[in-house]
Amino acid sequence: MRRILVIAIVLAGLGAALVAGFGLLNYEPLAQGSTSYGGDPHLLLATTEDDETTAYHFRYAPSGSFTTAFSVRNDGPVAVTLLGADLHDETEATLAETAVLWPQQLSIARPDPLGDWTDPNTAPPIDHAVIQPGSELILWVRWRLGSSCEPGEAPPYFAGTAIGMGPKIDLRWSVFSIPRSSAVDMGYKVWADNPAEDPLTVCPTPPA
Repeated sequence: MRRILVIAIVLAGLGAALVAGFGLLNYEPLAQGSTSYGGDPHLLLATTEDDETTAYHFRYAPSGSFTTAFSVRNDGPVAVTLLGADLHDETEATLAETAVLWPQQLSIARPDPLGDWTDPNTAPPIDHAVIQPGSELILWVRWRLGSSCEPGEAPPYFAGTAIGMGPKIDLRWSVFSIPRSSAVDMGYKVWADNPAEDPLTVCPTPPA
């Protein structure tokens, strides 16, 4: 009888662990926060709105980069540790040789909601940042463009065309030390435009 009771307790514990594990696999506490920002106004070509979302337009430049900001909110009952963008180093190395746009780095833009903003050009990438329940964290996103543009040749995006990403970004995070990833809405899309009125027509020669 005692053996049967022990087995029942063990099975009950395993069942509870499985339920908890399944719950964590489906747990999505991160959501769009209240802040969005188009970055350096000197680099921003235009901001547009439609029925779906805001769009920030930047100039296309091979190997170029630009920065935007958004906040992420923890809607769950426990703290979440944000680990960065869901992009592996080997994937980034491959993307660098293409003509695509991707989120290269996440940094904390405003550690204190009432404090100063950090410099997006020098803010270090997130290693881990704890977001308490009901709290928001404002982040810089550094966007990078691939280098695929042969000097002296036509660029991969002709005048009046663009490449974009968003409005969701894949984030890595953990709860109870269990790593997870999920797509979070930033509240906007980003576009790298080769504007029709002032286009890049020939790929530049990289600096020596």
